[in-house]
Amino acid sequence: MNSRMEVCGNGKGKYRTSTYIIEGERCFAVAERIKNGVLVSEFGERSGVLGQSYSKASDPLAELAKHFSSDYKVSETVGRYEKVEASLPCVKCGTGKVVRELDTDVKDTDGTVPVVPIFICTSCGNKSYSISRKYLEKLVDGNLELFEQEELAERSKDSGIFINTLEEYIIRVFASKKIDRLKEPGMKCYP
Repeated sequence: MNSRMEVCGNGKGKYRTSTYIIEGERCFAVAERIKNGVLVSEFGERSGVLGQSYSKASDPLAELAKHFSSDYKVSETVGRYEKVEASLPCVKCGTGKVVRELDTDVKDTDGTVPVVPIFICTSCGNKSYSISRKYLEKLVDGNLELFEQEELAERSKDSGIFINTLEEYIIRVFASKKIDRLKEPGMKCYP
């Protein structure tokens, strides 16, 4: 059975899917040209970024189709690309919308692949980051070569404690750069 996955583009190599369900959560994906390839990011309504993959490909729509199982037929539809926006207001001012940095015109994005998505308040310019536990676990699983043997042994012993420790390090790194963590990193889903 092939369900249809509708995708809206911005005309500049950036596409966003309609919503779909994973483990009871409404989700969507974004595929975009970045640096010398394509970044596919998956977001959840309750959990922020769920995963990202980067490839040296040139066609975001084709990479988006590869991202989904054969149960979906990806097809571009006429529509407007919706920027990725957090479901909560800005941590600092409490009033502004918080939009993913890659969906803004901010000049300090140099096209590199962000490991942790950064969001910017449309009112005060405050930067925040979003990282879900699920995404952090996937990030670790995909980059085991970056860890020392002792760290991998600790992970094998108790992966929950290992991920908690990693989260604490991440919080410290971003705090030193004065970048807040989105308290509830859910994203706004659209039909």
